Amino acid sequence: MSRIPSLKRDQLNEKQVPIWNALVASRGAGAVTPDGYLHGPLDIWLHAPALGLTTSSLGGLIRSEASLDRKLQELVILTATAHWNGEYNWWAHALFARQLGTTEDVLEAIACGMEPPFDSEEERSAYRAARQLLTTGTLTDDVFGECVQLFGEEGTVELSIICGYYAIISFALNVAAVPLPEGVSARWAGERSS
Repeated sequence: MSRIPSLKRDQLNEKQVPIWNALVASRGAGAVTPDGYLHGPLDIWLHAPALGLTTSSLGGLIRSEASLDRKLQELVILTATAHWNGEYNWWAHALFARQLGTTEDVLEAIACGMEPPFDSEEERSAYRAARQLLTTGTLTDDVFGECVQLFGEEGTVELSIICGYYAIISFALNVAAVPLPEGVSARWAGERSS
């Protein structure tokens, strides 16, 4: 059960209605669960309407405008999510990563904070950069140079923004204790402090 109550559209106040409308407009009918709530992080954004809308808008820009390859984005997302034991985010983005061809060996290594058996230098560099950002808050000159060579300056900046954005998402989901869908087991069960 989430620490923050889920809301249906008819329970919203005047500040929450515009964010509901914007989230549903940007995500489609699939944003709403069969019982009338918003899915996952979308639901908690209703409780901080201005920041929630802005945060969700950044996620939309990442999905639609980032030049960084989608598979590399998912590796960065999963690296940030694993670093913060983001259960809901891990569940959702591991599905996307699998659809893009990420293997179970790679997913398991990322989940355990170990160097995955990547197929490409781009994947290895994206992972290495995300891990370094998450553990030090910056990139060494070597890792930065490697990223610029492989992804360009734009892709390197995007990688850092994506990593930070999904740290924010993990924090919000973890603080709210957004539950996994029924029947889905927690990846880090018992590893989160109470």
